[in-house]
Amino acid sequence: MKNFIYHHMGEYDGATIEGFLEYVGAELLDTYSQMEAVAISADELPFDERSVPSDDGFEPSELVFGVEDGPAGYGELYLTRTTDGTTIEEQTSGVTGIELVKVKDNSFTGYVQDEYTTLPERENRTLYLGLDVLWTYADTEHALGTDTEAYVPAEQVRDIAQVVFDELDVNSIQQLIYRIGQRVLRRFPQLESVRFEANNRTWIGVRDDLEGDGKVLREPPRPTGFQQFSMDRSDLDTEAEE
Repeated sequence: MKNFIYHHMGEYDGATIEGFLEYVGAELLDTYSQMEAVAISADELPFDERSVPSDDGFEPSELVFGVEDGPAGYGELYLTRTTDGTTIEEQTSGVTGIELVKVKDNSFTGYVQDEYTTLPERENRTLYLGLDVLWTYADTEHALGTDTEAYVPAEQVRDIAQVVFDELDVNSIQQLIYRIGQRVLRRFPQLESVRFEANNRTWIGVRDDLEGDGKVLREPPRPTGFQQFSMDRSDLDTEAEE
């Protein structure tokens, strides 16, 4: 199976993760009659040129590349054999490994409190989160990238997450990812649903008595907060976002 995938990676002439998964999955079902279905997924590992010395300082190397340390595209398909060939039964696309920190204009107030509550309310805090965003298309064919106007690049969803985080006075991670979901579904009407997995990695303040804006922060102790939920088009109302 490994060698089969290596070979067909060289044969694929498309430009999307999902397109390759559909191509190699269909080839597997066409080649091996004992298979009735294939579940296949992939993570994108983008590489960029590394800088090396030149006569004018530094320039991108033509030989040395490194994995980009940032969000990456993701795709997952479930294919079955049919009388006409293969069909995509389930599809998920996404961008994973988003890490964002907003240094101020994030509140944390109005939450449920009882005799077990020790966390104080804060009108202004640093907020650091890890985020994966996954989505499905109303028409699974649009996930393959053959219709470029209908395909949703992972980079655009990543950028939406960054912009909403910058614009919103965030009171909770749940509020933030709900607003991101609204923006994504409105921006891309070809999408059927969007799903989130988020980790709260917010640092704990150690010193804020320094001159100017200086602070000393540390990693939060475990356990840390985790959020997971999905949205579809029924979650969009006719009013503009708040």
